[in-house]
Amino acid sequence: MRLLRRALAPLPAAEAMQALTAKLRQLKTNAEFLASIKAGNGR
Repeated sequence: MRLLRRALAPLPAAEAMQALTAKLRQLKTNAEFLASIKAGNGR
């Protein structure tokens, strides 16, 4: 969760939510999503 906050913190709230939902649509599972955040590909 900390990694997700760090990835989204610099963005305005609306942009962060758009980025989050766009990334979630690209991936099939939560595990893939979290792995992409951990790998630094969250934005």
